[in-house]
Amino acid sequence: MPISSARFTLGTGVVTQIVAPDNQPQHVTIHEADHSESTAALIGGSALSASNGLHIHAADTLSFEIGPEDAMYATSTQGAPVLHVLTITKQD
Repeated sequence: MPISSARFTLGTGVVTQIVAPDNQPQHVTIHEADHSESTAALIGGSALSASNGLHIHAADTLSFEIGPEDAMYATSTQGAPVLHVLTITKQD
């Protein structure tokens, strides 16, 4: 089970891929690490925008299971939030 971790500083209005697709399912944990109320991070799919993203509050940690060939993206609507991302690739 490969495990990877990464840190992303998001730019306002810039959509960044935070989890790359894999041919296996993945367990993804995302932590909003700057703990600032003056930033706003959003996550979602490749069509992510300020109007359709899932907002991550300061210091929140969220976990997801994503399918093979799926990817996750993030953006900011305010400031430059920092996300820590832990990905565990599941193997058959």
